[in-house]
Amino acid sequence: KEAIREIRLNNNPFSAEYDRLGFGRVEILTRPGSERFRGSLFGNFNDESLNSRNPFAPNRAPSQTRFFGGNVSGPVQKGKSSFFVDVNNRDNDSNSVINAIVLDQNLNPVPFNQDVQIPNRRFSISPRFDYAINENNTLVARYSYSRSSTENQGVGGLSLPTRAYETTNTDNEIRLTYTTILNPTTINETRFEHDWEDRDQTGDNSIPTINVAEAFIGGGSQIGLSYNKERSWELQNFTTMALGSSAAHAVKFGI
Repeated sequence: KEAIREIRLNNNPFSAEYDRLGFGRVEILTRPGSERFRGSLFGNFNDESLNSRNPFAPNRAPSQTRFFGGNVSGPVQKGKSSFFVDVNNRDNDSNSVINAIVLDQNLNPVPFNQDVQIPNRRFSISPRFDYAINENNTLVARYSYSRSSTENQGVGGLSLPTRAYETTNTDNEIRLTYTTILNPTTINETRFEHDWEDRDQTGDNSIPTINVAEAFIGGGSQIGLSYNKERSWELQNFTTMALGSSAAHAVKFGI
């Protein structure tokens, strides 16, 4: 509790401050310069030895979940600046079952059943630095990096393994927040954000797709090479004023 500087409650989901419809928001702002170090660790593990075989598949594909991470925070200069770092890593090897009818070498219809592993990976790290310039001015700098990937997408049901493709997402985000207490009832806040995101999808669509109704879907992937790169920045400045004898009203304006 001693690290909390301010708590803001916003119960207006139609606020013009945000770019999309939301819900009630609770924002907790911390005070720079914490007095001591804190941290936590967690982990979660599970594999196929604890799970039964899918009854629609003849084999039990290896499956495993590895989820671990932690965070640490503490002072850089006591009473003046502090840091916070959060790290998460999740590896999930799930399964998708193929139940199709294909032709053997003699062109006879035969069932094709296979349990295919779907590897999913996600890593994220988010450091933050809080700095109290003086009693009324605070600067907060945040950086966030995340990377996720999924293999063997598009496989399952009637879709054969040749239809597989891979998706990779990489996201970087930098945020700067400068807060000024103009007087006991007025606060001005300036926020800047720069975000760049890359999304890649890779598959082999060099051969035609063969779709036999209620039997199988084979041939090439539905995705070849697809790249999407997005860059954006945002700048906000807002002033909040408390009005009335007991601060029962508030006015917020900005750009």
